[in-house]
Amino acid sequence: MCRCFLPIALVIDICVYGCSGDAAESACSRVIHRALSAFSRCQVCASDHPSMLMHGCLAFGKDWRVAASMGSHRKMSGVEALLSHGTRMGAPILICRGARLLLGQSSAGKPYEVHNGQLAFVLTQIGLPGEEVILATSDRTFNLVDLVELSMKRCREDEGLAWTVPAVVSLKGLDTQWMNDQGTPMSVPGLTDVMMRSSLGDSPCGGTHTLYALAFIYQQDQKEQTLPGELRMRLAEFLNSCLVRAKQQQNSDGSFTLAWTTRKRSESFHGETVLASGHMLEWISMYCSHETLREPWCVRLATSVAKAVREECNNAARIGTRPRRRRMSRKVYAWCAHAVRGLRLYLDGVRLPDEHMRELQHVPEHKALHSSIPKNRP
Repeated sequence: MCRCFLPIALVIDICVYGCSGDAAESACSRVIHRALSAFSRCQVCASDHPSMLMHGCLAFGKDWRVAASMGSHRKMSGVEALLSHGTRMGAPILICRGARLLLGQSSAGKPYEVHNGQLAFVLTQIGLPGEEVILATSDRTFNLVDLVELSMKRCREDEGLAWTVPAVVSLKGLDTQWMNDQGTPMSVPGLTDVMMRSSLGDSPCGGTHTLYALAFIYQQDQKEQTLPGELRMRLAEFLNSCLVRAKQQQNSDGSFTLAWTTRKRSESFHGETVLASGHMLEWISMYCSHETLREPWCVRLATSVAKAVREECNNAARIGTRPRRRRMSRKVYAWCAHAVRGLRLYLDGVRLPDEHMRELQHVPEHKALHSSIPKNRP
């Protein structure tokens, strides 16, 4: 008897791309759950770079737990590990340098820096309460509202809007107006217009962070009806045009490249699929309706992202300290974290069963403390 064994990737391709309708969605769901499970086993400990901890929190939410130290079985909250990083590593925290925060330093004395808007974005997206004390220095404490207000003061039209504006919307609302530390008038509607006029192709992520921010603003406005009517209409037209362009530039296997906005084929590199496609899935899952996310092109996208995450996890397993221990570089881990968040948003959007993870929750605190991700869906 002759037996033929097919590679698992080929079997997945046959199951997903050879099916249609509910069968394809079911196959996609299984592939996604395998990817989520694989990524959850990647090695992360409390002493890792704050950027790694921050992206882990973004991927898994505020209940995510990490090893207290490398190889330890003792666990601690990922959010606590991130926010107490400087104290535990014997260095001061929340020292401001322009738009950046110094969250401790490495053993070599190199400062760990994160953008204050990016930290505010992550903590608001995972639903951390605004009044909860998150950081402390020798002379004062900071809660999440303080951090968002710091981001507002340091806000510039040419830096970090995709992080700062969603954080402001989450805690302050869509009609918020303020002055930055240079005396420049700022507002959520005004900065939304600035983001729509920005060049997506100039961004290292292909403009997907900006698109996610705009999709988040759009969904929040669908719930609150706060933006001016003319801006609401232009925002919807802009996002729809980007969605049409995305469908036209999608590869046959469902993936994307970073050059999707320019219609030019860029030189590929290791990890491009999980970087480009993961970020694409993140904003598309935030913006699109339940019906759109169930269309074949979205199912192919989600499947390609899940396969890319599993591939990176398998690569990490080969360099882990022990068999089945996965250790990724900080850069690749961040890419995969955005991809995993995109997969979880996708599962939430299509209402497929998600046995392995709790549903992502977003807390628009200025309205309600425990509402779910704002989506205009039935």
